[in-house]
Amino acid sequence: AAAAPDGRLWIVYEYVDSSTEEIVARLGDHNGAGGTSTVLSPPTPGGVAFDGTALSTSGGLVIAMNFAASIRKVTDSELWGTVLPQT
Repeated sequence: AAAAPDGRLWIVYEYVDSSTEEIVARLGDHNGAGGTSTVLSPPTPGGVAFDGTALSTSGGLVIAMNFAASIRKVTDSELWGTVLPQT
C-alpha cells in the first residue's frame, strides 16, 4: 500500500488461483474505499512474487517486485517494475 499525494490509498497485491495469475493495483476513492482495479500480467508466468514494494509519486504509482521461477529457486529471480499514472 502507498498513500497518494491527494490522500487516497493505493493497494497492490498478487492474485493467484488455479486459472488466474495477475497483479492488481487499486486506487481508493475519496471515501477510502472503492476505486477501479488495474490488472497487470506478471512478467514470469507461473512465477512467485516476493519482496514487492509500491511508491506513490506525483506522477502515479511505481510498483517493483522480485519474481522467481519457483519457490525453490528464489535466488534466480528477476526484478520487474512499472508505473501506473494517477487518475
